Amino acid sequence: MEITQKELSYWIAFDRLKGLGLGSKRIYELYNHFNSLEIAWHADKTDLLKTSSIPQQSIEDFLKIRNSINTEIEIERLEKYNAKAFPRGSKYYPTICEALKNPPLLLYVRGNWDLSWYEKSIAIVGTREATSYAMEMTAKISRELASQGFTIITGIARGIDTAAHKGAFLEDKNRSVAVMASGVDEIVPKSNQSIYDLLIKKGSVISEYPIGTKPEKGYFPLRNRIIAALSQAVLVSEAKEKSGALITAEYALGLNRRVFCLGGNANNPQNTGCYKWIRKGMATLITSSADIIEEMEMKQESKIIVDNNQLKLKFVEKPQTSASPIAPTSVSNLNETERKIYEEILGRQSLRIDDLIDITGLPIAKINSAIMTLNLKKLVKRNTKGELILNN
Repeated sequence: MEITQKELSYWIAFDRLKGLGLGSKRIYELYNHFNSLEIAWHADKTDLLKTSSIPQQSIEDFLKIRNSINTEIEIERLEKYNAKAFPRGSKYYPTICEALKNPPLLLYVRGNWDLSWYEKSIAIVGTREATSYAMEMTAKISRELASQGFTIITGIARGIDTAAHKGAFLEDKNRSVAVMASGVDEIVPKSNQSIYDLLIKKGSVISEYPIGTKPEKGYFPLRNRIIAALSQAVLVSEAKEKSGALITAEYALGLNRRVFCLGGNANNPQNTGCYKWIRKGMATLITSSADIIEEMEMKQESKIIVDNNQLKLKFVEKPQTSASPIAPTSVSNLNETERKIYEEILGRQSLRIDDLIDITGLPIAKINSAIMTLNLKKLVKRNTKGELILNN
């Protein structure tokens, strides 16, 4: 859809009223009902009540305050920060965000905006209190993935977020994106001003919150769903069991994305979340960027497509080739544990590691050893949910 600047100002004005019980879904319902949020803004109570899912109290609260709100200032705010706002349903709004349970009403952007960046992208997330090892490895992996054409997506906090951006920006051609839990004009922490400036110049700063919105604790978990949506996979570099980074990973699994965890010191409390996910089969252990690239099975295909009258290369997932039937001798050479696990997967089509622990009663170390052997013999693999399935 194409909208005028005036119409856009009403979208943003409504976006600031989400605290009245007019959430993104309900505001979008208003748009679909009136085919214009400008018309909805000026509608009377009777017409507004025809949108059945919006509580009467929310409509009455809106009617009390709408005349005190200056909608025209919203475009001025965008221009002040050289920012853009893309409403849900517009051609610049990422269609993958529509798959979210609660899609952002708008995405606000400072810097560059190119939807093709998200055709080959990976989120890198983790703790603010990262170890030196995690910081070093994150920067290295980020640089190497960015050099291979991946867009790096994360937040802008200290720790792993900072390392991911710094690694990506070590080479001029690389790009990195920060998804904020505030307005795109807010820089938190202030110590990341230099990274913020680089993002404006070479990457993007993105948010679902209007200009001037201060960060709040509740905004961070919601922000993480956008990080997951814009990424084809998520790397958790270091995280405790109760970590915001793992919220991003949960959203990723819900969107059928791969989740990777960086191997680190098993005795480090900062790694407990990563190793729990690995143990449960929800994430794949990696130690290098090569592991990620191999697991994702990505290749650069010279497929020319037309988008907005511009020719560009599209990165697509490598098609799965038909595997040859497994030779009976491959199975006959398995030991008792390997055969048992293989047969459990065969009978149930897919299993997580914690399911295997419950079914077999075997210790995790023994199960992991057997799975590694089955994987090397190309008998089993993981699907995009991290579940074990037959490799056929």
